[in-house]
Amino acid sequence: MQCFQASDSFLQRNIHHHHHHHCMKQSRVLLPSSSSPSQERSLRPVFVTDDVSFMGAATALSAYEVLTERIKIPSTRELKRVAPPAQPVHRMEQFGQYCEQASTASRSEGSILHVSVDPTGHQLSRETVEHISHVGLYLSTGSTEGGLNPQTAQTCGTVLQQALHTLPPGAQAFAAVDAPLHVAMLHANCLPRKSFSSPSPHNDSYLVMMPNGDSILVDYLFTEAPGGQDPLCCPTKEMLIETSPTDPSLPRSSAQSAAYTAMRGNGLDPLRSAAVAASVATVLGDDHFANQPLSWDNIKRVVQLTKHIHQFGCKEMPGIMTRTYKEYGYR
Repeated sequence: MQCFQASDSFLQRNIHHHHHHHCMKQSRVLLPSSSSPSQERSLRPVFVTDDVSFMGAATALSAYEVLTERIKIPSTRELKRVAPPAQPVHRMEQFGQYCEQASTASRSEGSILHVSVDPTGHQLSRETVEHISHVGLYLSTGSTEGGLNPQTAQTCGTVLQQALHTLPPGAQAFAAVDAPLHVAMLHANCLPRKSFSSPSPHNDSYLVMMPNGDSILVDYLFTEAPGGQDPLCCPTKEMLIETSPTDPSLPRSSAQSAAYTAMRGNGLDPLRSAAVAASVATVLGDDHFANQPLSWDNIKRVVQLTKHIHQFGCKEMPGIMTRTYKEYGYR
């Protein structure tokens, strides 16, 4: 179900085709359960492990609520006096309490967990994920620098594979990764292997975050043909999401990946989720990712930038991942 009305220029599926009116009609996000069709569902709660991810997810959810017209940005006069509504983003320490409540309540909606997957191999436990319907995985080496050794890439591939195996049946996963690590994983050919009997919980798709602030959405369409299991040889679907240049940093990637998780977990499609996430990383980056309360000013900027990116910054770019791979010096 589309969360945004297709009449608005931000919301066009065909991004080369612009309309000039900017009215956003009322849209309802429907419950998948048996409740009445007109009832708006509440947002799924997001659990994060650090302050920057907290800000990334909360800012994204606020922008999402404005874009779906659940909330309105106050007038300029009210902007400083009215605080934005709190978002259902929680730190992992509160996860135990949530699980207790979840086991007694009906959990038709489930919840979203956002974690970093890194070479130290910090594992998701089955107990942690049994109440989870959606998991965002930020593949990280703890740095956004290039020049990774193949062993680091291999370890990250193994840890990602283990994390995906831990998820309960039917859970969905969303993977975001910095470009230097992703191309190192391509070189080591250690992306999780597709099992043709059961689909991957993350559909073999990745949000690849580039050093200049742009990002690439890449889906690897693995096949059973010879070479079809190699991500550099199999067919792909690739979209470039362009944004204003920012410096690569761990906080930027943390905020961007958490924003992407929050959007995907709440039912937004990959392209719109990537546009919101890029906007969140750019706007919070201007504040140097200071851990501060949500501000209407930032939410407003994220909404405007998201519309701009979705209208002008999204391009189908077949082969861009292979070109990026070569730019990093791999052959």
